[in-house]
Amino acid sequence: MSLKLRGFFSWEKSQVMTILYLMNRGDIMESKRELKKRQNRQSMIEAALLLFSQKPFAEVSVRDIAKLAEVSPALIYKYFDDQQHLFLIAMQQENEKLITELKKYDTIESLSQGYLIYFFSNNTLYKMMTYFMISPNNESVSTIIVDEMNQLYNLFKENIMKLGHIKNPQQETGLLFSTLNGFLITYQNLPVFTNEHALNKTLSLLALYLERFEKN
Repeated sequence: MSLKLRGFFSWEKSQVMTILYLMNRGDIMESKRELKKRQNRQSMIEAALLLFSQKPFAEVSVRDIAKLAEVSPALIYKYFDDQQHLFLIAMQQENEKLITELKKYDTIESLSQGYLIYFFSNNTLYKMMTYFMISPNNESVSTIIVDEMNQLYNLFKENIMKLGHIKNPQQETGLLFSTLNGFLITYQNLPVFTNEHALNKTLSLLALYLERFEKN
């Protein structure tokens, strides 16, 4: 091969290597940007959750969230439509953790106990769900709340159906789900009870309620 051809191929190889390097560098830079975006978004969600655990939703401002997350208020609006959108996303994230935890249980008794224990240990999620359930919201918000509640509802329904002798699983699921939430509303944060005492009280009441599922 002539020196001229060798020089040409050497130059061509160098160009290809340069192009591959730049492409790889671009991919790395893009990956870093995406990682930074995810980190920013998650820091905002975690800041919102922490603030909402400390005071009512209406008292938490976007500026408060931005300060705690160490970002500018303007940056929050690049990721979320408004304060309510941010809290809904935060609630969905926390609800996914709840669903994952509850899927570990395979009986209606253990599932119901796990549900109560989880909320007594994670008061923030319950406060968020309660707030959005009782507050006037737009249709898109209501749809998200209904979807979240349906996931929980279906877990209970599946376990009630496993019993095999329940005539109306859907009705019984509704009754049980309402009863569990009634326990939480009644006993969680009750001033005269410690958290442990309140939990034990609800678990004992749950045991009495679940007797209705025993096969005669």
